[in-house]
Amino acid sequence: MKRVLLMLVLVAMAGTPCLAGAIDLSGVWQIDEPAWREQIDRIVASMLARMPPEMVAQLKAQGIDPRGMMADAAGGMAEGTIEFLPGGVVRTTSPDEGTTEDAWWQLDGDQPRVDVDDSDGMEGMVGEVAGDRITLRPILDRSDPDTAMLQDLVFPLVRR
Repeated sequence: MKRVLLMLVLVAMAGTPCLAGAIDLSGVWQIDEPAWREQIDRIVASMLARMPPEMVAQLKAQGIDPRGMMADAAGGMAEGTIEFLPGGVVRTTSPDEGTTEDAWWQLDGDQPRVDVDDSDGMEGMVGEVAGDRITLRPILDRSDPDTAMLQDLVFPLVRR
């Protein structure tokens, strides 16, 4: 029984960012916009290459720039901040949604995991911490065809 209790305490302590030597996620983070833009440009180019030429022509005939439309939609995700709060709560602030607390974080050793309540097709994110940078990759529902474009997406965060 003592061994089980000790294991539970150690597991609980591993997720506590205030321990000496532990990774400190506390504070406000934001998307590294230059890295984000570069990545989005690559993903949009790949999507456009797979889009049927007649669809591209139809969009252009309607006065829509497909590249600009997709890049702008993804670029808006870079606005706002992410804050890792004590107790495992993630607070996000964005121009579109205001401030929400609908995600939870934990550390598995030195790897952060963020579980998200309201994201279709995405269970959460896992990543790595290196100093004042966090790189998060989505954990996707592979059965949802709408998530295919997200499989190479990385969320590069920098401490603000």
